[in-house]
Amino acid sequence: MSFFVSSRISDWNLRPVREMVEQQLRLAKIPSSSAEANVDDATPADTASQEGVEIAVYCLSPLSADAAKQLAMQYGVTSVSAFWNEVDAGGYTFLASRPLDLEWMVSRWNAAGRLGTYAEVIQAAVANRLLEKNPGYIEAGVVLSSDELHRGAEIVAAACVFSGMAYVRVELGVSQSGALAPAEVLPDWRPDAIPRLLGSAIFDEATYGRVKFHHRAVRVSRCLLDKAAA
Repeated sequence: MSFFVSSRISDWNLRPVREMVEQQLRLAKIPSSSAEANVDDATPADTASQEGVEIAVYCLSPLSADAAKQLAMQYGVTSVSAFWNEVDAGGYTFLASRPLDLEWMVSRWNAAGRLGTYAEVIQAAVANRLLEKNPGYIEAGVVLSSDELHRGAEIVAAACVFSGMAYVRVELGVSQSGALAPAEVLPDWRPDAIPRLLGSAIFDEATYGRVKFHHRAVRVSRCLLDKAAA
């Protein structure tokens, strides 16, 4: 029997998290004297000791160039070689290595025959990550317009840059040191709209009750900040 525990690598690198998993995933070791006993008669008292489970850590890698090209062809890209030349020349491989980003990049390429300038591509990445569908929010009836999502992201990005706080609280009304309180910078937003914004793909998945902009946060935040200050 195998157990798979999924988490972000930044969480797994925290010693308390690893120790908790090691403590919780322990197998009961039945004493040999009871090996011939009826299994139905076994009780917790019969398990004299426990042994740890060997843990193997695996990390999902981004798409390789070859894998990204193959997936781009599945998405229907026209001239995969020309497409990838622009991806490579523009420094967009960090986006193309993510399947969901690669999909809109192919659509953009097929429509215009080009990806655009770095600023244009980053703006497109922000737009698409904000609009990635989340069934949970759709079912709950929390649907925000593109303008609302963009404006909210701009305000939060500016607040993160000026405050020096990389993290944003997910749980409203819960105090957390070192994390930005989104309700304070989005006072006019209704309570159910803020989690929708923080649940968009521009942010990493929530951990310890907080989120932060994706690993390209510096570029995205600066892009949003420049727009907010304009």
